[in-house]
Amino acid sequence: MERYREADIITQCSMDALDAIQGRASIRKYSARPVADTLVSTILNAGFCAPSSMNVRPWEFIVVLEAQNRKAISDASTYAKMLEHAPVVIAVCGDSQKQPIPEFLLEDCAAAAQNMLLCAHALGLGAVWCGLRGEVGFPADLRVLLRLPDHIKPVLLLGVGYPEKPRSRPARFEPRQVHMEVF
Repeated sequence: MERYREADIITQCSMDALDAIQGRASIRKYSARPVADTLVSTILNAGFCAPSSMNVRPWEFIVVLEAQNRKAISDASTYAKMLEHAPVVIAVCGDSQKQPIPEFLLEDCAAAAQNMLLCAHALGLGAVWCGLRGEVGFPADLRVLLRLPDHIKPVLLLGVGYPEKPRSRPARFEPRQVHMEVF
């Protein structure tokens, strides 16, 4: 039996899309409170709703809940230490057989991850994006830890849980970084 099912997806949320976008912040400290399967299903669904190049939807999501597995991931990384304490870790991977163009694979998985981050925030959870590109050796270690076949490429990790404490985010609009017609 599958743990996460479409039937468990939440279809209504009280947070407006703009509030979710503008209020989302990276959360690196989590309470020990477990995250309900219904919330995880809803976050995964948000990832599945992302756009993808040529609509190939190359993403594969691995949900890591066991403490020893989250610790192993954390121990193997320089920059993802907080994942040991996140009740849920979602490894966002891409299928290079479905999408053989590496840049498109990364972009598609990034779009799915952003949807999941926004969904987590809208559901009252906190989340953080942990990239893999800058860490020498970590993607290979992650391949082993997650038992990934050769055609499945690890792209990024998301830590998800209830924030240890609320965090607000300042406004980020930067008019100096907006250009009209040309740079």
